[in-house]
Amino acid sequence: PVAMIDEFQDTDPQQYQIFNAIYPPGESCDEARQDYGLTMIGDPKQAIYGFRGADIFTYMQARRQLPETRHFTLGTNWRSHSQLIAAVNHVWQCHPNPFVFAADIGFHPVAAAGNNDGGGLRQQQADQSWQPLQPLQFWLQPEPVSRMQAQQQAAAQCARQIASLIYDDQQRLGERPVAAGDIAVLVRSRRQAGWIRDALSAEQVGSVFLTRDSVYDSQEARDVLAWLNAVQQPADERAVRTALATVTQGLSATELDRLLNDEQAWEQQLEHMVRYQQLWQQRGIMAAIMAWLETPLTDTDDSALAVSLRQHPDGERRLTNLIHLGELLQTAARRIRGSQGLIRWFSERVLDLQRSGDEAQLRLETDANLVTIVTIHKSKGLEYPLVFLPFLWDDSYIPARQTEAQYYQGYDDDRPAAMVLDLAPDDDAKALAVRDIKAEYLRLLYVALTRAKFGCYIWLANARDGRRNKALIEHTALGYLLGLDAEPDWQGLQQQLSHEAIAVAPFCTADYPGTAAVCGSAASVVAQSFSGRLWDSWRVTSYSQLTAHSAVHPAQESTPPDWQDPDLQQLDWEVQAVGGLPRPENSTAGLPAAINPALSFPKGANPGTCLHAMLEHWDFRDADELQRICAEQLRYFSIEAELNDVCQWLQQVVTTPLYIDTGDGSQSFTLAQLERPQRLDEMEFHLPLPDITQPLTAAAVTRG
Repeated sequence: PVAMIDEFQDTDPQQYQIFNAIYPPGESCDEARQDYGLTMIGDPKQAIYGFRGADIFTYMQARRQLPETRHFTLGTNWRSHSQLIAAVNHVWQCHPNPFVFAADIGFHPVAAAGNNDGGGLRQQQADQSWQPLQPLQFWLQPEPVSRMQAQQQAAAQCARQIASLIYDDQQRLGERPVAAGDIAVLVRSRRQAGWIRDALSAEQVGSVFLTRDSVYDSQEARDVLAWLNAVQQPADERAVRTALATVTQGLSATELDRLLNDEQAWEQQLEHMVRYQQLWQQRGIMAAIMAWLETPLTDTDDSALAVSLRQHPDGERRLTNLIHLGELLQTAARRIRGSQGLIRWFSERVLDLQRSGDEAQLRLETDANLVTIVTIHKSKGLEYPLVFLPFLWDDSYIPARQTEAQYYQGYDDDRPAAMVLDLAPDDDAKALAVRDIKAEYLRLLYVALTRAKFGCYIWLANARDGRRNKALIEHTALGYLLGLDAEPDWQGLQQQLSHEAIAVAPFCTADYPGTAAVCGSAASVVAQSFSGRLWDSWRVTSYSQLTAHSAVHPAQESTPPDWQDPDLQQLDWEVQAVGGLPRPENSTAGLPAAINPALSFPKGANPGTCLHAMLEHWDFRDADELQRICAEQLRYFSIEAELNDVCQWLQQVVTTPLYIDTGDGSQSFTLAQLERPQRLDEMEFHLPLPDITQPLTAAAVTRG
């Protein structure tokens, strides 16, 4: 057999041992095997998942086991603009050993396919002509500043540069204007993402942060859990106070104090909780959550909770989380009985750190055309027209504390090759740990610089270490690659980066009218009159709920029944027998030997779902399979019923003749005669009704 292993640079030692056992190499590296083959495909320059167990040294070991004649390199880049590829090649050739482990990981300049050369950045000149811009741009801040100042300035300058690209009609991407969706900002941490997002909001540029985090880790999940406990027990004032004090509720200390000391206002909050509980019981948890979002915060504030949340900078994110959590709860409620069981299920997921599941990953706030903020790790394998890297100067590979050191020994010495965790490291062990971290940071830098198709913007700041008063960029991957030390030679750097496809300039942005002038000032915005019809008093009902209304089946006036009537006495005794009560001693009327299971089977939504599941999973023919399915579903839905009676009842249902009018006479058939392709187990439909309190008629459905 032949195997091809992609992304081999992320292989760990155990996996490689398995591959070697299945596909053992020949007695010598030059011996070719004809009966099997193993092809390992990987780019060691993109080995960035060490935190997941990937081991770059395993790749090196595999590489060394094969002769050079079995090494092959892809020499053409099909993604990026030719000028950008040339610029990136130049940058990586600034250092003789760009990836630390020169013997096994080197940089090979790649050729450009030229497929995207027609879509580069262009700027309009004074003579109305369009001139191409350098695709790789370095923005410098040579003046010494503190780290915090540099972070704020880099975020602000990055946001302003993005805004100028979007709102300035003098810059284009190929033949079209630059759109927000063309731009990605790559960061290392959530904090950096927050700085960029705030800066973009200040420039009125929308953005979205791509993450694999779980919605159960959000503040909204903890707040919803507190709210559920209060709604489930509205008489527990302690639980209600906890729910009102959450971040989502957004009440200040003054407002909370007023609620606790104003009896009328407090009673109103308790009434809200009771109303949410009733909605939960009648229409489901999602209906209760939507009512919560539509309710004003207090009696002195007319704004609904959703409106208040939306006014926050991250309001769209918070509302998306709340709706997502409501949908997860509604889905779980279909299989979990009772409010207490649902709260227990939800609390387990909020408090469990080992949870998994793609359905709980944070959703995008919107699918609108927004700037993408993404971590470098998550960006691997993706491409973006324009990439911004504002914080490469701040990603130091020196650990804050080195109380322990993890490193690979035996790479360039005679010690046995092994991964070592040293709990009491000396200076040599610390140096080896820093070496491995620096090498991984350089690979992250390579991933970041190769995501762009048309343009890449990099910020370089002369941020100083407060204790040593040395440039922080010295201990970053970019600083190592460009040869920048504790006192960077910025003029020398400009000469080093001299290339026709590279621009090096101080921090600045192109002059443009600004978002206020482009988008219009707030004072000039006038709300449009709404003339449509709001459908706020809607709900999803069912035929069972409709027929339960007294308006659908009004009570008929009649004379009181004659309880001495023998027929009524017989019926009364039957009901008593069903309820397990003894028959009257003076009864002479006989009772049926057994009550029809269709009459004795419990009623309600839960038993109805149970019956539906039985019929859905049964093929209408196999009696033994029916026994198994019925037993399983009765146990799952906790319904007490005689198994044989239920099976006999369903057998009668599927063998009862049904008649259809074929136009030339009636024709009979049974459900047991149907094949699987002829069945539609569940036909979902929604029929709008003008007024659910009125009798359900065909005319009403037609008008709806």
